[in-house]
Amino acid sequence: MLNGFMARLRVLTWRDVAAHGGRSAALVVVLGVAAALLVAVVTTYSSLVGSATALNRSIAGESDLAVLGYSDTGFDQELAATVARVPGVAAAVPLLRSAVGGSDPVTVLGVDPSVARLRSPLQAALTAQLRAHPELLGGDAVVVGAQMNLAVGQTFSLGERRMRVAAVVPADTAGRINGGRFVAAPLPLAQRVADRAGQVDAVFVVAGPGVARAELRDRIAAAIDDRALVTAADLNSAQVRNALVLTRSITLLVAAVSLVVAAFLMFNAMTMAVAQRRPMIAVLRAVGARRRTVAADLLVEATLIGVAAAAVGIPLGLLLARWAIGRTPGFLVQVVSARLEYQLTPAVFPVALVICVATAVAASLIAAHQVSRIAPTEALRAADLAPGEPFPPRLRVIAALVAVAGVAAAAVIAVRAQSVVVVAAVAVLTGGLLALGLAVAGPVVAAAGWLCRWAGSPGRMAAASIHRAPRRTWATAMSVGVAVTIGIAVNGSLGDLVRSASGTFEPLRGIDLLITAAGHDGFPTTPLPPDWEARVRATPGVATVAGGQWAYVTLGDQRVQVAGLADGNPNIAGLLDPGVRAEVLAGRGVVVSRLLADRSGIRVGDELAVGTPTGMHRVPVLGEFGYLSIDAGVIGMSLDGMRDWFRRPGSTYLAVTFAPGADAAAVRAAVRDDLGAGAELATGRQAYAASLVSVDQAGAFAVGLQWIVAVLAAFAVMNTLLLAVVQRRREIGVLRAMGARRRFVTRLVLVEALAVGVVGGGMGVLGGEAVHVLADRVLRVLAGIDVRYDLDPIALWSTGIALTVCLLGAVPPAIRAGRLDVIDAIAAE
Repeated sequence: MLNGFMARLRVLTWRDVAAHGGRSAALVVVLGVAAALLVAVVTTYSSLVGSATALNRSIAGESDLAVLGYSDTGFDQELAATVARVPGVAAAVPLLRSAVGGSDPVTVLGVDPSVARLRSPLQAALTAQLRAHPELLGGDAVVVGAQMNLAVGQTFSLGERRMRVAAVVPADTAGRINGGRFVAAPLPLAQRVADRAGQVDAVFVVAGPGVARAELRDRIAAAIDDRALVTAADLNSAQVRNALVLTRSITLLVAAVSLVVAAFLMFNAMTMAVAQRRPMIAVLRAVGARRRTVAADLLVEATLIGVAAAAVGIPLGLLLARWAIGRTPGFLVQVVSARLEYQLTPAVFPVALVICVATAVAASLIAAHQVSRIAPTEALRAADLAPGEPFPPRLRVIAALVAVAGVAAAAVIAVRAQSVVVVAAVAVLTGGLLALGLAVAGPVVAAAGWLCRWAGSPGRMAAASIHRAPRRTWATAMSVGVAVTIGIAVNGSLGDLVRSASGTFEPLRGIDLLITAAGHDGFPTTPLPPDWEARVRATPGVATVAGGQWAYVTLGDQRVQVAGLADGNPNIAGLLDPGVRAEVLAGRGVVVSRLLADRSGIRVGDELAVGTPTGMHRVPVLGEFGYLSIDAGVIGMSLDGMRDWFRRPGSTYLAVTFAPGADAAAVRAAVRDDLGAGAELATGRQAYAASLVSVDQAGAFAVGLQWIVAVLAAFAVMNTLLLAVVQRRREIGVLRAMGARRRFVTRLVLVEALAVGVVGGGMGVLGGEAVHVLADRVLRVLAGIDVRYDLDPIALWSTGIALTVCLLGAVPPAIRAGRLDVIDAIAAE
C-alpha cells in the first residue's frame, strides 16, 4: 500500500505540482506568511514578558515574598527594618532599582550587605566579589557586568554621578542579570543616582524554616500598615503581561485574519487543482482506484504543503520577531523596564506546524470530497469538453448555515466579551462571510455572466466560458473580494482608531512647549529639578507654566498610570466635563479611564482604594473618560493630592504657553539654554504625534498584511485565468482558425476578468464594511475609547482596486491566449 501511494505521489501528484510550480509555491508562501505573522507575534511578546521575568528572577531569586511599592516612587527605606523585625522573617533585603538609558537601558541596583542572604543570580554574582573585595558596597565603589565593557579601577558617569568600578562580574555569570548591563551600587549611592534619597523599591523576604507563606504575608502587611504591597516576587511579570494586552491583541487579530485568508486561498487553489486533474483522477478511478484512495492522496498533498509552509513560516517569523525586538519603541521599553532579549519559545514550533497542517487540510476537505465524486467515465472525454460542475445545492445550504452561525457568533462575542476574547469576533465573522460567499455562488456566477454580455461578441463568449466553469469564476471573484474586504476593514478600522485616539490626545496640541527629563521615550515619570518651573516662568515670552505628574501605581495585579492634574494643564483635564474637572482639581475625588473601569468593574460613584507610600487612600470615583493607554488604564487626580499621597513634590513635566506675539523659536532657545542638556523640549504637536506611535505601528503591520493579501489575490486571478486558457486551447484555436484576431481573443479574457472583478469588488465592499463595523467594536473594547465608525473613502473606489487587481492578474493569461499557435491549439487533446 505504501509503495502504491509513493508511486502515485511521484508519478501523478508530483508531476502536476512540478508543472504548476507557481501555484504550489503561492500556496506555501501565503500559508507560510500567515504562520510567520503568528510566530512573530507570539515570539515578540514572549520575549518582552520574558525579559522582564528574567530580570526579576535574577534579582529576587528564591525569595518567598516581596514587599513592593504601590507606585514607581517606592517607599521609605525604614520599612525594611520593620519587615525584618516581623516574627518568621529570616532575612529582609532592601533593593532600589532604576533604569538609565533609552532603548538599551542600564539597570542600576542599589543593595546593602544583606543581599548575601538572597538565593539568586544577583546574590551569587555579588557574593564572590564581596569576599574578594570587602570594601565594596561603600562609597562610590560599584560592581558591573562584563557586558558594560568597563575595567576595574575605571571611573564612569551614570546620570550626573561619577562612580568607580571595583569589580567586574564575568560575562557568563553577569549575562543572567539584564544581559550583563547592570551596575550594583551601595544603596545610598543608587539613591543619589535616582534622586530618591531614603527610598527603596522592594524588600525581598526570606521566610524562616517552617513558616507558612500566607501567615507571614498577613503579619508583614499588618506591621507596615498598608504603606506597601506584600505579594509574590513575580508580580512585575504579570503587570508587564497586562500592559501589553492592547498591542498584542491588535497584532494577534491581524495574524488570525491572515490565517483565515490563507485558508480560503488554499481552498481556492486546491479546488482549481481538482478541476485541472479531473482526467487524471478519472483514469485512476477507471483502473480501480477507490474514492477513499484518491481523496486521501489529495489530503496528503495538502499536509505536505502545510509542512512546507511551516518550514518557511517558522524561520521567517523568528526573523521578524528579532527585527521587531530590535526596534521596540521607547514606551514599551519603559513598560518592560529591562534590557530586551530575544527569547525563543520552543512550543512555537509544534504549534505553528499543527496550525499550518490543520489549515491546509481543513481548506482541502471540500476539494477532497469533489475528488471522490469524479466518475470513471470522465476519462473517456477530453478535459476541454467536460462541463463545469456547479456547487451542489447541499453544499450551498451547509455553507449558508455556517455563514449564519458565524455572523451570529461574531455578534454575540462582540457584544458580550469585555476582554481580549473579543478579538475572536473578527476572525469568526471573516470565516462566516467566506461561507456566505460559497452559499451565493450561483448568483455570483450569474451576475458575472450578465455583465460580460454588455461587451459585445467577446463578452458573449466570455459569458459562455463563465457559465461553463462556475467554480473557477466563483473562486476568482472571491479572491478579489477577499483583497477588497481586507483593504476596507484594515484601513477603515485603523483609521477610525487613529481619529478617535487623536481626540483623546487633542489637548496636547494646545501646549506651546512641553518640558520633560531627557532620555525617557515613554511617559514622563521622572521628577524634574524643583527650580525648573520658576526658571521657565521667568523666561521672557512665557505666559503660563503648569506642572503635572505621571506615575505608576499597582491596583490589584495591574499596573495603572496616575496623572496629576492642575489648572492650566490641559492634558487629561481637557477631556473632562467642566463640573467633574472642577471637583477633581479641588481634590474631592478621582476620575478613571474607561479601559480601567471595564477591566476592574469600577463605576462612577464607587469608592476606589489606592495604595500609596503614605498608606491606603479611599476616594470616590467622580467620572470616566476615554483615553488610549498602554497599561491597564489611567487614574486622574489633583496634582496637589498626588504630591501628598506619593510624597513626590514638584512635577514630572511642565506645560508652557507663550505670550501673544512672542517669537516661539526664540523662547524655546532661551529655555533650552537655561535648563541645559538635562531637559527634553517638544512642541505640543510633537507630543501629540508621539502619543499615537503605538497605533501607527500596529497600523503599519496591518497595512502590510493588506498588501500581501492584494498581491496574492492578483496571483490567484492570474492562476485561475491561466487555467481557463489552458482548458480552452482548442476553442481558442478554432476561433483563430475562423478568422478571430489576436485582439479579439485577448479582449475575451480581459472582459471575463473585468466582469469577475466588478462582482468580486462589490462583494468585497459589503464584506469589508461588515468587518469594519465589527472591528471598531473590538477596538473599542481593547482600547477603552469610543471608536467612531466613519465610512472610509477607500470603500468608494474599492471596485476600482478590484478591477486593477483583476487586470493585473489577467494580463499574462490574455497575452498567452493571443499568442497561441493555431495549429497546436486545434490539435490539443
